[in-house]
This record gives sequence, C-alpha cells and structure tokens, in this order.
Amino acid sequence: MFNSLRFRVIGQAIIVSVLSISSTVTAAIASTNDLSKGIELYNAGKYSQSLPLLEAAVRANPYDDSSHYYLGLCYQSLKQITLAKSHFQWVAANARNATLRSYAAKAMTAYGAPTAASNLIQVQYNQLSNPASS
Repeated sequence: MFNSLRFRVIGQAIIVSVLSISSTVTAAIASTNDLSKGIELYNAGKYSQSLPLLEAAVRANPYDDSSHYYLGLCYQSLKQITLAKSHFQWVAANARNATLRSYAAKAMTAYGAPTAASNLIQVQYNQLSNPASS
C-alpha cells in the first residue's frame, strides 16, 4: 500500500514537472514568434504594428539581446527617444552579441549619451593629449 502511494505521488510530481517544462517551451516559442513577426513588421516600416510584438518578446525573454535592440529601434522610429535609449543602454551593457553591443553604443552616442566604452576612450584620449596631468 505504501509503495503504491509513493509511486502515485512520484508520478504526479513527474506530470507536474513535464507540464511546467511544456509551458516554458511554449512561452519560448511564442517569444520567438513575436520577435520574428515584430522584426518583419519593423523592417516593413510598420512600427506601430511591430511595437506590441517586440514588447511581448522582451517581456517573455528579458535577457534576449535582439529583442531589446529591435525594441529600441522601434521606439526610435516612433520618436520615443527616452524608451529607445533605455533599450540601447541595456544592449550596450548586457548583450552577449558584440555587434549588437557596438550598434547600441553608437546609437547611444548619437543621442549624446556617453557609454562606459566612450568614457574610457575619452579618458585615454585626455591622457595622451596631456601627458603632464597623468
């Protein structure tokens, strides 16, 4: 009796784990679909239509470099500069993709907002320009 109860409890735990993994996979697929469709609409110049999809992609996967980058581009195209800058800052600071980090840093300097990299470059330039003060 005890063994059958134990197997039933273990079986239920396995079912709950499988359902949890399934919902996580489903959310990841939905996030990928939102991102792909959002990028497609963005590239077609349909910024207002791409915005909710890109926002959903960032909500579903808050650590995805591309989601933040394209959401920043979309906000930029919609003249929502403060929101665009916040996503570009996130990409410049956190992206694993070096190309996206570079593009985001360039976008930030275009807005006059220095990044850590541009601050370092400025310090090094100042030291080279004025070696006596180093």
